[in-house]
Amino acid sequence: MKKLTHILISTLVFVLFSTVSAQTPRVFWIKAFSPGSSDLNDPQVDKAALAMLDELMQDLKIEVTFLGAADNKSWKMKGEYVHKDISEAWNDAKSLSRARALRARYGRGNVGITHESIAGVKVIWTKNENYITKLNQLEKENEHLRHEISEVKSDLKDLAHEAGTNGKNGHTTSESNLNVSLQAGLWTWQTGSNGGILSPYLASSITIRNASFHIRGGVTPWHASTRQGNKSESFIYFGARYLKSDNFGFTLGVYRGWEFFTTTDDWLFKTTGISAGVVINKGIIELNPALTFANLSSLDYESKWRFGVTLGVGLNIKNILSK
Repeated sequence: MKKLTHILISTLVFVLFSTVSAQTPRVFWIKAFSPGSSDLNDPQVDKAALAMLDELMQDLKIEVTFLGAADNKSWKMKGEYVHKDISEAWNDAKSLSRARALRARYGRGNVGITHESIAGVKVIWTKNENYITKLNQLEKENEHLRHEISEVKSDLKDLAHEAGTNGKNGHTTSESNLNVSLQAGLWTWQTGSNGGILSPYLASSITIRNASFHIRGGVTPWHASTRQGNKSESFIYFGARYLKSDNFGFTLGVYRGWEFFTTTDDWLFKTTGISAGVVINKGIIELNPALTFANLSSLDYESKWRFGVTLGVGLNIKNILSK
């Protein structure tokens, strides 16, 4: 069964990192607008950065998002400071006008705002890879996995035959030593104010005696509408379980989650971490609470490590069908 474990781990690593490496956003700034200005001819605008963007946008494979940033200043009307909420709304409007000025200059690009205290526009860009080459690579990986899975099936048949032979010779065997199950449910990861993920999932597990290998993943069928565009969330998880009984056990696993734009697949937030917890099986329903330690990355801040929690609530499809 070492070969089966190797295949599951290889599949997890391939899924985790092939999607993330497909597009790596790059960031630079068009800085130093005059207070309240969105004019690209403003004498304070960084002309060198603007010239670099002009050259970059000549490549039609470039996908870009412009996030305007305001001066975060307090505004006056008739010599008196306006209310804080009104001032913030004016700052947001000026931020968006700076982003729209760049989109109008090139005729393409997503626009939005960022609350970083820089009078300018944050430019986030990626370049599409050669997807034909990547597709060929995926086909080769798929063929390799099919070959190894075929070998595993052959090994499982040999194990089943050996188990049957041992039973005839008087050795105690049990059909429940090997069990494959499917599951559907909801999974959430939370870490206070630093972000969170909530997604439905499908899962599969292979149980051998009191040990189990578990893989699950999902993506939200819904999305949240923002000024930058529609956002969704997804995750993938691989773990091992030690079952003290049919109803209780311990879990240890690794996971990766994303928040991304649905139109461009560009991520806004991603996390990679480990989790340790327990699994409580009530027949049809399974609960899997766990503590996590994860690295968080966002467009608004550098990567950092945080503790958090996950909770999986699943329905055991096999048990439902057997009712």
